[in-house]
Amino acid sequence: MTTKMQKKRMDKMRKAMEVRLISTLVAKFPADQQPLESTVVDDGSRTRVFWTRQQTCSDDVAALRTSKLHLTLQRAFTQFQSAPLNGLLQFWAPAVDETGPSHLPLSTSQQPFSLDVLGNPRLVEYRLFSINHRLQHDPHAAVFRDPFSVAVLNLRTYAHKGRGPHPLVDKAIDCGLDTLLLLPVFCLYPPGSSCIGVVECCINTSDFHTVVQALQDLVLALKPVLLTTYPVQQSLPCEPTHGINLAKVEIEEALKIVCESLHLSLVQVWIDLDAVNQVSCSSPGFHNMEHEDHPEQPAGHYVVKFCGYVTGCKHPDNPYHAKLLDYYHTCDVLPFRKGKGLPGETLQTHEPRFCKDSSQLTVKWIPEVLCRMARCSSLAICLRSTHTGKCVDYVFEFYGLKTEETISPCWSLYS
Repeated sequence: MTTKMQKKRMDKMRKAMEVRLISTLVAKFPADQQPLESTVVDDGSRTRVFWTRQQTCSDDVAALRTSKLHLTLQRAFTQFQSAPLNGLLQFWAPAVDETGPSHLPLSTSQQPFSLDVLGNPRLVEYRLFSINHRLQHDPHAAVFRDPFSVAVLNLRTYAHKGRGPHPLVDKAIDCGLDTLLLLPVFCLYPPGSSCIGVVECCINTSDFHTVVQALQDLVLALKPVLLTTYPVQQSLPCEPTHGINLAKVEIEEALKIVCESLHLSLVQVWIDLDAVNQVSCSSPGFHNMEHEDHPEQPAGHYVVKFCGYVTGCKHPDNPYHAKLLDYYHTCDVLPFRKGKGLPGETLQTHEPRFCKDSSQLTVKWIPEVLCRMARCSSLAICLRSTHTGKCVDYVFEFYGLKTEETISPCWSLYS
């Protein structure tokens, strides 16, 4: 009985301390951010999601739309459950002035945010600085314009590369934050919608796996509320008879056959983003048009994942299987630059590339690091489809874990 009473007393004291802590934190925010409300992510978490409660008129369509978006983001932030990150989440959207929302700058004022450690005054300091800052040239604005996710693993290195003054990056460093994840956000419906804002995850960690897990958890948290971070699939034409969709169906069928018959771990296909955009503007009969009327298009800046297939774990005792799966899922979020990485180099040169051991690769980008850690054999080849002709090149990327069973098929494909 005494133990139960002590536990109740401790729980009561803990809740009282938490209420005082939240009250003190909320009081630090200016009047235009009030009333500031919050909710805990779950019973066993220290993370809380905050938002500014707003009164909206039923006749104000823009305000109702904003209020709905805020509610959606609150739900997404509440579902973001990753390892303790000692950081915060916040959302940046086009600033609203008297004439309505503009393309840039971006603002996080009155937008939902989440704090991982309530008692860390430096996180609050960074949030307070953020709400008074508008972004037009920072990496956040670049992600909104491009728009593709960005992961900066060392903010100090980023700040010292001569990219110009970035007050928000400098402030993050001053507040002890060293890693920055930026994800553009799109609505799943209607398809083809433009970027509505950028989710920022600014944390203090030097663990690479924690960063990768946080990136994947963010994507998973957005899906249930019908938001996405990767617009490539939505950029494809809606018509099932369109050339690129016909090519996609055939490619996906072929990936499954090749992957399972050759005992490969995964296969994925990459395409030039500019090719996707150009094909999307074509008619459904695009695949029947003569090549002379549609010469090859100049290469774009990004190589994006088009589709893929991953087999079940045939080697559960292999410690590198999970790392290869991390590579596969991270490629759903992060693109390659043209000429960079196995997909980018292959698309640029149109020459096949074989790697017997990925641990020997020279890497600079998160997907490449994951691929190197997987210690697998890989092959990339560039092919075309009769449905899209010269307008679209497809890079097929084959991966097999390092066993006698998988190295030989990759080599036989290459030779």
